[in-house]
Amino acid sequence: MRSLVLPVFVAIVWVVAASAADVSDHVVILPPSEGPTMIKQCSRSGPAEVTGFWLPSLADVAASEKRLQKLLRDSGREIDLGNSYRQYIGIVSGGKKLIYVNAFSGTILVHPGFRTSWKKEALVACDGGEIFWGVEFDPVTQSFAHLAFNGRI
Repeated sequence: MRSLVLPVFVAIVWVVAASAADVSDHVVILPPSEGPTMIKQCSRSGPAEVTGFWLPSLADVAASEKRLQKLLRDSGREIDLGNSYRQYIGIVSGGKKLIYVNAFSGTILVHPGFRTSWKKEALVACDGGEIFWGVEFDPVTQSFAHLAFNGRI
């Protein structure tokens, strides 16, 4: 395993992983092996009491995607999902199979190396403000919990 730290107004840590399943141009399902890296966010809280990881289905991710804009609107945040990239990973927390969504603005993809790496490797950013956020999705109840944003730049 290797990691690379790059200063792009924030510190971004990439960890090499197995291939991921593509869902769309802005969405990817990462393999369970990326879970430990993805849930350890630098300047926002990540999922708590995680005891395992699993691979969400395309249908589970599609259900989350359908509801994200309303979640963000209801939170009072004005985030353009058209310029938001999302990584999905299945987590087991409190005995429940949940999905963690790790999201970030496409503005960080200006560097050529980032354009494809995000589809294979968990992204962890320190600070950066609202362009970095995460949330847990329960595929059974079709509901979100623990929406969190990174600290300021």
